[in-house]
Amino acid sequence: MIAGRSYRRQRGAVLVVVMVVMVMIGLIATTLVENFTTSEARDVEASLMESRVKWAMLGHLNYIRARARTEGLCATATKNTTLVANQLNYCGGADFNSASGVLSKTRAGLTTISMVGSMQDYLDNPDELQDGTIVTPGTMRWRFPTGTDPRVAVAGTDRNFIDIRALVRPRDNDALNANIVNDGLMTIEIEVVASDPQTPVFQGIRERFQRLSIGFCVVDQQTAATAGILPLSGCGAAEGQSRIQFVRRDALLP
Repeated sequence: MIAGRSYRRQRGAVLVVVMVVMVMIGLIATTLVENFTTSEARDVEASLMESRVKWAMLGHLNYIRARARTEGLCATATKNTTLVANQLNYCGGADFNSASGVLSKTRAGLTTISMVGSMQDYLDNPDELQDGTIVTPGTMRWRFPTGTDPRVAVAGTDRNFIDIRALVRPRDNDALNANIVNDGLMTIEIEVVASDPQTPVFQGIRERFQRLSIGFCVVDQQTAATAGILPLSGCGAAEGQSRIQFVRRDALLP
């Protein structure tokens, strides 16, 4: 009799241990599934955000190429607002420092009647994308809803944003043109300047993408060969036509 009661107590203790073990296994499995699901969702959101950033960065390049193709570059004395007017004369401003005869390291003195200045003007103008000038390029703020938080402003503070700056530079190509005149060879450098510090998916975007450098050529159509340099072979023939020549990722500028 005593042995029977002892056996039943032991059997009950074993059942309790088994139930505790099963509960623990269930909790661990639930935690693992939740962690995996959360991690997967975070990775998908980060991948989506990277695609959006790439799309936004290339948007600056596509925009100025479309504007140049529609309205042209510039003329001798002024940048006009129609393709017909701009294609009548060559760009009269220089993309280089004429006093020293070398490409400018600063943008001081750059005007809208230079090829680089004309292209930058399609980005930094009161009616264009960025909020700066051709000498001091600004940025454009892109806003993206993420996950279940579609807000773009919370208590007066922007959320879910990236600030992108695109800067057009001349390219020194002495092998093609020893005199360094307006030859239509340019590089557009695009980088994320700032992003929403409050939302995890936006953090560290600037460092991850660094600086996207895209080399391209653009045509300044002229009525006479003596007016300036003729369009580059392979770039196009009509005013404002352009072609991408290389794409690379560079380190961020200090």
